[in-house]
Amino acid sequence: MKARSIRLIAGQTARGLFRNFALMALVVVAACMFVLGSTLAVALNITNIGIQLQRQVEIKAFLMDGLKDYAAVGARIKAVPGVADAVYVSKEEALKRMAEDYPDYREVIKALPDNPLPASFDVKLSDPKSVKEIAGAVGGLEGVEGVNYGQSYVEGLSSVLQVLWSFTALILVAMVFGSSIIVNNTIGITVTARRNEIEIMKLVGASDGFIRAPFVLEGTIIGFVGSLLAGAGILAGYGYAARWVKDMAPFVPLVDATWAKAGLLAVVLALGAVLGAGAGRNATNRYLKD
Repeated sequence: MKARSIRLIAGQTARGLFRNFALMALVVVAACMFVLGSTLAVALNITNIGIQLQRQVEIKAFLMDGLKDYAAVGARIKAVPGVADAVYVSKEEALKRMAEDYPDYREVIKALPDNPLPASFDVKLSDPKSVKEIAGAVGGLEGVEGVNYGQSYVEGLSSVLQVLWSFTALILVAMVFGSSIIVNNTIGITVTARRNEIEIMKLVGASDGFIRAPFVLEGTIIGFVGSLLAGAGILAGYGYAARWVKDMAPFVPLVDATWAKAGLLAVVLALGAVLGAGAGRNATNRYLKD
């Protein structure tokens, strides 16, 4: 493209950006991207909480009473696909844990004539989603008397997470779709307000690409700057929300703020620029076809 054409396109873009309709579009884009980005941040943390809860799922493998070669059983447990590690818990350690977990009954536990608890292995999983299958495999090993993994808790957790993830995905799709329509219509208004310019350029023989370029560039800039404003609000809000959650519920595993902020900002900026460019192109094409 010739330098003169580039200057003309840049000039038209700059003039268009400072018109009332363009400023209105900027505000609308910023609002849409703020809502979309905030929804994405919530979805990201719901996913992270679900993953962290699943990672906490363990299998307790109880050993047969009197078993001596617990190391061999541990090796067989570790060989089961989906098992990340297996930590031996002696009968004495199991009784000590019970006393710590139930301090009100500590004296009663100490007064027991014999230790009724079996030795066991705490089995950590590399694939928590397959806990039922892994528990079945571990329970069938020689030397293992039984297994427990909180079946009702795991199944309930899986059901809740599945509903949450499905609902969150649905909301995100709806937000992206709704934002694209709003941005497309809003930037379309700015193009409609300048349809006379398009007609004049068509009359003097300007190519479709030359006519379209300033509007696409304008839409891209509006989308990018609007998303930048939204991103600033999201970053500030995320930091505040993360501190509040940490103070009120420190056990809730939020996504690390550093990479989460960078990732959210990148997604919001890219999406805003793409939606803006697409809106400028679509709106211009309506008049180029006439």
